[in-house]
Amino acid sequence: MSGYTLTWHAETPAAWAIDGAQLAPDRLAGLGPDELADVELAAAGRRLPLARVFRIAGEPGSSLTVRGAPPLDRLGAGMRSGQLAIAGDAGDDLGAGMRGGRIAVHGSAGDRVAGPLEPAGPGARGGTIHVAGDAGAHAALRMRRGLVGIGGACGPSPALRMLAGTLAVGSGPIAGAGREMQRGTVLALEPAKDDSPPAAFRRAGVFPAGDLVALRLILRSLRAAGMSPAGDENDAVALYRGDRFETNKGEIFQWLSRA
Repeated sequence: MSGYTLTWHAETPAAWAIDGAQLAPDRLAGLGPDELADVELAAAGRRLPLARVFRIAGEPGSSLTVRGAPPLDRLGAGMRSGQLAIAGDAGDDLGAGMRGGRIAVHGSAGDRVAGPLEPAGPGARGGTIHVAGDAGAHAALRMRRGLVGIGGACGPSPALRMLAGTLAVGSGPIAGAGREMQRGTVLALEPAKDDSPPAAFRRAGVFPAGDLVALRLILRSLRAAGMSPAGDENDAVALYRGDRFETNKGEIFQWLSRA
């Protein structure tokens, strides 16, 4: 797949607060190399031409790869199509307000993965995000649609006020998951010995994962996105339904410890 690769300049001060919102494949796909070099990034109260910050290689296309950069905030914000690969860590607000396409982060990400583009707005409305490592607090905040897979652990309050969509968490506890959740699905994929319900949810039963068609489809989508969940269709899962503070339609699946 054709596209550009942006490699961080070693001499660029890593402490500069560079806004990565311009770094979305659909936003840059139609630009030639010279036009791309002139794209301005907001950084510490100044405007920097992209070529001042990155070395540019490749050709116009539907993919964009960012290499060697410090964790930039708002990478892929508002993107609608294409593939964005981050060879390293991402900062806060990864995929904020995303509507389509795919983001793959080979490291970890900050707070509010797939969250809102504006403080009071909705979160992501589509697309797929795969973070190989950990994510910060409030992943999938007010998310409306799409699939987010976190290979490692999440910070506090994932799926806060989630409206729809799917969040899968690969390891660790999901503290405070699904508070004020209206609809949507959270998967806690690391087998747990403690299957007590998350706050405000009620236990609906324990089922073989393979018997739940929707769950099989989600696992298939996660694998297609590059995630290799520890939990699989042969395991038992506890199902918890509905945050009682909202519409009782959200659901959390907790994989249970294998015998």
